[in-house]
Amino acid sequence: MALTEKEEQEYHQLLEIEYKENRDIKPETDNILWQYIKAYFNFEVPNVAVCEGHCSPFSFLADIFFERVTNAFGFANRGSGKTRDVSIIHQLNSHFKPGCDTASVGAIEHQAEKCYQYLQEYLHPVRGQFADTIVTTRKGDTEYENGSKLEILPATINALNAPHPAKAFLDEVELVDWSIFQEFLNMAHSQKDIKAQNILTSTRKWLYGTVQKILDERQFKVYLWCIFEIAQECKNDCRDCSKFIKGAWEDGRPRTFKSVCKERMRKSRGFLSFEDVINRFLTLDRVTWEAQQECTKPGRVGLVHQWFDEQKHIRELPYNPQLPLYEAIDWGGTNPFCCLWIQETHEPKILEIDELYIANIAPSTFAKMIKDRRSEMGYDVYETFGDPTGKDCILEFLKAGITVKTKTAEVGPSIQEVIKWGEDNLILTDPRCRNLIAERNNYRWPTGKSGKNLDEKPTKEFDHAMDSERIYFINRFMKGRRDEPGSFGNPDRGTHAGGSGRLFQAGGGRLF
Repeated sequence: MALTEKEEQEYHQLLEIEYKENRDIKPETDNILWQYIKAYFNFEVPNVAVCEGHCSPFSFLADIFFERVTNAFGFANRGSGKTRDVSIIHQLNSHFKPGCDTASVGAIEHQAEKCYQYLQEYLHPVRGQFADTIVTTRKGDTEYENGSKLEILPATINALNAPHPAKAFLDEVELVDWSIFQEFLNMAHSQKDIKAQNILTSTRKWLYGTVQKILDERQFKVYLWCIFEIAQECKNDCRDCSKFIKGAWEDGRPRTFKSVCKERMRKSRGFLSFEDVINRFLTLDRVTWEAQQECTKPGRVGLVHQWFDEQKHIRELPYNPQLPLYEAIDWGGTNPFCCLWIQETHEPKILEIDELYIANIAPSTFAKMIKDRRSEMGYDVYETFGDPTGKDCILEFLKAGITVKTKTAEVGPSIQEVIKWGEDNLILTDPRCRNLIAERNNYRWPTGKSGKNLDEKPTKEFDHAMDSERIYFINRFMKGRRDEPGSFGNPDRGTHAGGSGRLFQAGGGRLF
């Protein structure tokens, strides 16, 4: 028997009442929470981890909502739904935790706007399920009838200075300067029975960036997922994926998607289509894919020495008395003094064999330490080079019996000279030069710079070994010094000035 129009209206009203009553019942388990999000947010958060050591995006969301963690970092690939996940957490916290204050910080304005747009879906008067729970909503903040409040803020010192919410979220922390990140950490504090939490999300773009610092400090619980956790289940024949090729592996084999995926997408339960995954694989270079999609290797975009590969350019380099040896010094004080010992082969190659790196000492003390290292290692130094601006240091070294030669050159061209040699795989570094290696992995152009303009200069921080290296190149290869020992292309070797007087034989002690 068909319902009358009035009976049908009453039936739908009852369904709506039941739906809203269920909406207001707080989930108490992970499974119920997942089902709740599917029903009231119309979104299935990926809940399966397919890579070793990874987790699912849902485990990140659930641990935050149930307050199992104080400091959490959602470290994931680009396009993984991090901002969507955060917006769902915002709404859940605001709805089920009366009086909960949340500050959601976007590293860039676009990220903040995107989070707000997601929130408006849930609060939409027609399509949303939570429209009746708010007092007001606008771009800056949303107020709920239960006393909860959500602010969406830009990542600036001024914006982060005043709020003190229980829940502090920072989206795309990689794009935030360390000083602003520290200001963010001052925000959260507990409110009655609501636990204070610091929540971060980001992709790692750079080896030297904020994300890497956070990972190194190990103060946040890291929830790691990648493109394979958010991909849809793949039911294709794996043999078909051999036709998708981007570059080659180190042994020369084609780098096929099959060899990258390794059937992981068979277990995926995410939302990203197979076509979208393949498109990213084919359009991104390998470095960017591995850093920003598989979340494995940090990218070197923005670094001065993008050519540097530790596996390729680091090896043990014992001192060879048959090769000319040079010292290159960057002066310090409260900042570190740095001395590099560098040899040359006639191939040519530059061999950076040792370093001395120490701060808060006098120039005379550093001179003595250099002489002690020479004696200990048997170093027979042909020439010592230094920064011409350190006149007082040069005089102290002269008193200690070390003559320091200097030559002035512009920063930009001298850096380009080092880059040129590096890109040609003509620079090798001994693992003893740990500060040199660390600096090379962090030496970067200012944000927005490329280094293609010779007037551009790298960021002036943690660069003392980099300056020592430049000093060596300035003195050896800028404007030419082809008449001296070790000079490439000159078959004749001169005698050691101020040393033993022995002859450096052409080709003697060849290592490579």
